Amino acid sequence: MAKDQEITAIGYFGRPFGIAGFIRIFSSIPLPNNLFELNPFFFRKEKHSPWNPLPIMEFKYHGKETMIKMANHSAREDLSLFTNHELGILRSKLPKLNIGEYYWSELIGLVVINTVGEKLGTVAKLMATGANDVLVLTDGNHKHLLPYISSVILKIDGEQKTILVDWETDYFQTP
Repeated sequence: MAKDQEITAIGYFGRPFGIAGFIRIFSSIPLPNNLFELNPFFFRKEKHSPWNPLPIMEFKYHGKETMIKMANHSAREDLSLFTNHELGILRSKLPKLNIGEYYWSELIGLVVINTVGEKLGTVAKLMATGANDVLVLTDGNHKHLLPYISSVILKIDGEQKTILVDWETDYFQTP
């Protein structure tokens, strides 16, 4: 059995698809043509809960969507309980990235600091918006959106667990 620290989130479950026992998955990484190359799969209900094995019997691509069929879960009612659960794989199965590239899961939890040393928040999640990805920061009671573009993101330091940005605190509007 894999240890939790060996597993990384690559996406989440959507809604069930049809009546044949499939459920949609949404991935933050490019998926291979043969999804079984990433086996074994895991799921968890919440970010800090333990990972559970996820036996997958079948997968299919339908347009731009990816569907999987799990062993022991074929009823829509059962599958709907997985909606919004995280989907994970072993870190060792992730494709290698070029220098300066990061998986979203590597950025979550990093502290964001601007060029004058002010802490803007901690990366809670990322969003794909089409034009560019967006970091969702939390600073206690507020959430802030920060564009993930090269003119804003100056340096990512995985060892220090920080992201240096060219962004001022007054750019955020708080109600």
